[in-house]
Amino acid sequence: MEDQKKVEVSVFVPVYNHREYIAQTLDSILMQKVTFPYEIVIHDDASTDGTTEIIREYEARYPVIIRCMYQTENQFSQGNLHPIWNCQLYMCRGKYCAMLEGDDYWSDPDKLQRQYDYMESHPECSLYMHNAWKLDVQTGSKVLLNTFSQSGYYSQREQVLCGLGSKFPATGSFFFVLEYLRKDLPEFVIEAGVGDYPIRQIVANKGAVYYDERPMSVYRYMTRGSFMKSIRDNMDKYVDYIVKMCVFYQRFSEYLDHKFDDIYSMKIDSDILGMAAATYDCREQVEPAWLQNKLDIFYRMLSGGQWIEDVKKLLDRDEAVWIYGTSTLAAICKQSLEQGNIPVKGFVVSDGYSKADTFDGYMVRYVSETKGNNDFYVIAAQPINQESIERVLHTNGEARYYSPYRLSKEEK
Repeated sequence: MEDQKKVEVSVFVPVYNHREYIAQTLDSILMQKVTFPYEIVIHDDASTDGTTEIIREYEARYPVIIRCMYQTENQFSQGNLHPIWNCQLYMCRGKYCAMLEGDDYWSDPDKLQRQYDYMESHPECSLYMHNAWKLDVQTGSKVLLNTFSQSGYYSQREQVLCGLGSKFPATGSFFFVLEYLRKDLPEFVIEAGVGDYPIRQIVANKGAVYYDERPMSVYRYMTRGSFMKSIRDNMDKYVDYIVKMCVFYQRFSEYLDHKFDDIYSMKIDSDILGMAAATYDCREQVEPAWLQNKLDIFYRMLSGGQWIEDVKKLLDRDEAVWIYGTSTLAAICKQSLEQGNIPVKGFVVSDGYSKADTFDGYMVRYVSETKGNNDFYVIAAQPINQESIERVLHTNGEARYYSPYRLSKEEK
């Protein structure tokens, strides 16, 4: 390890106020059984809860392995991601880079060696991801992410789609060729506001993407200080995040010569619809103008209006409908239907989906429990998920449904 040129893998660990978790995070890296030299590069974004002191203790104990950048002011809160990116791009010295956020941890001591060996023997591969556990720290529930159904190579289109809907790969599973991230990195990637999804897209575009169904890490969800919790607790941050990501999707689609315009268009629509359903009127915060136009359209959709009349034309007299979904959007959909004097039977979710017995005062059923009655379904889901829901309905022999929250070609 003394010879810097021999570092094969850099483990990049972004940290902010992770005092409760950082020791387990670092221990899970240090427990790795490897035959190659590696380093741990930590970016501490001016933690205030004692995290910094814990990191310094580890740095003193492992001076050859651990290298740190300590900020004196929090950069992320100022919208400045350049120092974080610079730390990963230029402090990391390995041929490969693995990522692990400061509140997550690796659960398999053979993870790094397994990924390294595969990448060394498959030079066509630019990114290796694996299955992971999702641990909700508020409820204690632990489920497998199961991003893909089995191990193997996945197309760029499949890779782009994963993470845009309900399934995503854990950041702690990323293992990639570092040079692919450094070379010709577009500025709009750094401006996206987050790092994990843009990083995955950039490196995946440089080669083949391999997924390993073996779970080797744990993703802690909704921890104190986590990005996802911060945007859920602050609607202004949430709106800013959605706008930045929508701009990134548009720019990245252009970067890929519009190969996946259909996917990114659906994702933008989904995020703007989700924002409209979750927030107060935020038009003044949303730029550019093309996003404002989409937001206006979705606000009109959420109020009911024309689509309620369209549904009435498809129903028998006094027929009640099922609402497909149990999100905030589904609750808004129920309100619109009731205001339009369309009775609601209850809510439906896909088989295997985690559900409660009731939602918003109505029963919740799996779709297999409602099939065979020629019932009518109103799909209250984001555009990115609507096609898969329609396939589920057809698989169950259900052909009567309506998707009110999808933009027409003219509206796009």
